[in-house]
Amino acid sequence: MREDDGAGRSVREDGGAARSAGEDGGAGRSAGEDGGAVERGEGDVMDDGRIAAVTHPATRFAVDVGEAFEDFRGRYEEAVPAYPAEEFEKLVERGAPWREVLALTERRAPHGFMIYWRYDAQPMMRLAGDRFRCVEYLMGNHTIAQRMFRRDPAIMLYAPLRTAVSEGPDGVTRFSFDQPSTRFGGFGDPEITSVGVELDRKLAALLRHLSVPVPQPLS
Repeated sequence: MREDDGAGRSVREDGGAARSAGEDGGAGRSAGEDGGAVERGEGDVMDDGRIAAVTHPATRFAVDVGEAFEDFRGRYEEAVPAYPAEEFEKLVERGAPWREVLALTERRAPHGFMIYWRYDAQPMMRLAGDRFRCVEYLMGNHTIAQRMFRRDPAIMLYAPLRTAVSEGPDGVTRFSFDQPSTRFGGFGDPEITSVGVELDRKLAALLRHLSVPVPQPLS
């Protein structure tokens, strides 16, 4: 994991505030209350077929974690450990079989996720006089991503998942993230969408472990 020195909305009573990126009329449908993944939006082909534009909705959750910024940040980083780059690089160097990658990942990701990158925005932003706090992360699991990658390598646009722990003007600490299935559903491949739904469930399990509200569409 690389660390550099370098924000959310209130949750509903059911545990998560969400906003669909397609509210302005974007094609497709957002995840329903039953947690169903989005359908791929309408695709436009431009510039003699060399550019494809796909509009699809995505749902962002900002969960009030009910505790101090540093306290939640510490618990989150403990539950989702740093990606052990050197260990995986050794597997790559000797061309290890994939089963060894699976085994190492299972040992190093107790809740199914690892942190591949982390950035603390406060040191840089406070130079402009901002007092708010936010640490953003790339959190994921490459062995899960691989099952989508084999269908379309462009899924790496959304894998690992992007998350953030922030404290805004109201002093409330929030954990923010996009619902995975609403991102991966945009590829229009049922197998990719299915893995996205699996990631929804894993994210819900992580939130339960952290004792914070779980948005109903993830369950």
